[in-house]
Amino acid sequence: MSNGELESSLQQFGEFLLKAQLVRETVALHFVRWVRRFLPRPALDEQGRTSPLAALEQSRTRLRTRHYPYRTQCPYAGWVRRFLTDVAEQQGGPHPRVERESVRDFLAHLAVRQNVSASTQNQAFCAILFL
Repeated sequence: MSNGELESSLQQFGEFLLKAQLVRETVALHFVRWVRRFLPRPALDEQGRTSPLAALEQSRTRLRTRHYPYRTQCPYAGWVRRFLTDVAEQQGGPHPRVERESVRDFLAHLAVRQNVSASTQNQAFCAILFL
């Protein structure tokens, strides 16, 4: 199912909720958001590259299935999100291509421009490696 078809189906679901008077109008949008949140997202875009949102979701799932502590899952997911956002901004597109230079540049940015400690930089590196 393509992204457009999925959104169309979700819109029809919201309309069904309202027509059948299953929920109030103010709550129907929240139901649609909730369903959207738990639907599996396509991992690849049209060009065969992994979408950042799907990559983040897959890394969270792998962290959970490997029984990483919740206090590790949260920072790892945060670093992965920050890394993918930074790479997307650098490349100017929604689906960034992750390369060695991207990782090196991101870690250098953390150390030089954001003045993070060595342990923080190491945690970001471990999260990116896990990705």
